[in-house]
Amino acid sequence: MVGAGIDIIRNVVTLEVKTNDPSFEERMESQSGGRLDVTVHPVPGPWQNASDGDGWRLIAFGEAGGEEAYTVHAATDQEAFVTMWTALGLDGDVPAVEFAEEVIVSFGHGIGSSCREMRLDDVTIEGGEVFSLTSDPLSPRACTSDLAGAAVFVVAVSRDALPANGFTLRLSHDPLTCGAECGSSEEIEVLLR
Repeated sequence: MVGAGIDIIRNVVTLEVKTNDPSFEERMESQSGGRLDVTVHPVPGPWQNASDGDGWRLIAFGEAGGEEAYTVHAATDQEAFVTMWTALGLDGDVPAVEFAEEVIVSFGHGIGSSCREMRLDDVTIEGGEVFSLTSDPLSPRACTSDLAGAAVFVVAVSRDALPANGFTLRLSHDPLTCGAECGSSEEIEVLLR
């Protein structure tokens, strides 16, 4: 069971469950005389981050501290990439990148202590903007609203897919937090040379 409630307007009990039983919803609702509204979500199967897409490839992912939550970074040369890698606290050596052909960006999505899983589904490159698309691979589920860290995705973006003069790097399509007034940097302008 994911959740339960009472819909006072419709005078029904609502129930959300995870199951792969295709008959569960019908069986439960038929036994209640129309007073139960069941929503079934499939049980999540194996999942993994998208490894690449049109004009981008995932080169690293991990978990960073809360200061990296709701932030984006960009590196257009090796020195900036080393600084980014160190700040993110990722394990291992800095991956080799050909900066004449690629730009490195990172997306830091906030995670809570009870729900730390975050999946990278895609990176969108269009209209002079680059942003990530993520999901909770175990949703729907009840999560605490505390900030415990950041799920970080480091991505190499092909310069051929970007405007020659630069682009706007955003965490996601829509703003998620209070932005700069809270100390985060969900959006930055990246100049290319």
